[in-house]
Amino acid sequence: MKNLLIVSALLCSCALQAQTEVSAYGSDKAQTEGITYMLPRNQIRITVTAVKRTYTPGEYCRYAEEYLRLSDVRPESSVSWELQKVEARCVAVPDPRKAFYITLTEKSSTSRAQLSPDGLLLAINDRQDYAPASAPEPLKTKPRKKLSPEDYYTEDIIRASSAMATARLIADEIYQIREKRNDMTRGELENMPQDGASMQLIMQQLEEQEAALTSVFCGTTEEEVRQFSFIVEPDAEVDEDVLFRFSRKLGVVDADNLAGEPVYYSLVSQHTVPDKTPRTEEERKRVEKMEKEAEKRARKGESQLMEGVVYNVPERVDFAVYTPQRDLFAAEYKIAQLGNTDVLLNELFDKKATFHVLFNPEDGSLLKVWQDEAEK
Repeated sequence: MKNLLIVSALLCSCALQAQTEVSAYGSDKAQTEGITYMLPRNQIRITVTAVKRTYTPGEYCRYAEEYLRLSDVRPESSVSWELQKVEARCVAVPDPRKAFYITLTEKSSTSRAQLSPDGLLLAINDRQDYAPASAPEPLKTKPRKKLSPEDYYTEDIIRASSAMATARLIADEIYQIREKRNDMTRGELENMPQDGASMQLIMQQLEEQEAALTSVFCGTTEEEVRQFSFIVEPDAEVDEDVLFRFSRKLGVVDADNLAGEPVYYSLVSQHTVPDKTPRTEEERKRVEKMEKEAEKRARKGESQLMEGVVYNVPERVDFAVYTPQRDLFAAEYKIAQLGNTDVLLNELFDKKATFHVLFNPEDGSLLKVWQDEAEK
């Protein structure tokens, strides 16, 4: 696997004694040989599906009530939108603010690491199958067959001398189609189909003819399904914020376009990640030592050294998209940047027994840690 980085060719198989140095990635001149990796941050990518309906009145709509007893036919064209559904997924992207460098010292067991193509740390002393998050499938809609009433015009309809006469003849043709379909349903048609398949085919053809001819009175409505994408970068809790706006006349519009009604989202932390504030004397001394070391290295223009391999401890959040009238989407996610980080101490990788580590590529957290039995 090409993204399995092996940098231990010059290392011998003797006991592991040297420490692993991990520093924040920067301009340190000492960072000339080692592994640079990044931790992920999370984005919530939202897909909104809406349906646009375009109504076009029929050519003979003014005769609809007189000849077909249709009283609700609209003579004006119109466009309307319907919000169909909202979907979301949480994805990981490299966080440039969390880039680290592992300095490879002699006999360090972190010399075998698997990175993703974009630099995320996936495993140490092991490997895992990795497939980057793919973009959602583009929307595929089957085009509807367009009605062509002219295909079913009789010679009398074509030769009619006025719009009223044409409308009356078309209406007569519609009534004849309905009568034929009713006779077939009752089994009273003079030449009945010989089998069920033939009957079904003829019924379908009659329905298509009636729909096409009726459209010159009732008009036609064309539907177009569209998708809109939004990205939420969760850097803090959100009680309620406008994601986009929706108008029945304009469809999905920007959050600042007051022509539409607001569609909100919320991001509420479950507070599952513990506070990292030192509580014991031992913890406080350890933090003070790290801070002094960081200050010392900063004065020398060197990068800060960590105590081992850094990984994410993501926070769990409840994410929702809604309007004042209804809920559109809800899910629970783990968000790396709303949690904190922790460290796999370098002592784990400086013993005779080899430690294996798998990281979650979706949020940079630990998936699994285990060790081989120590050699006797």
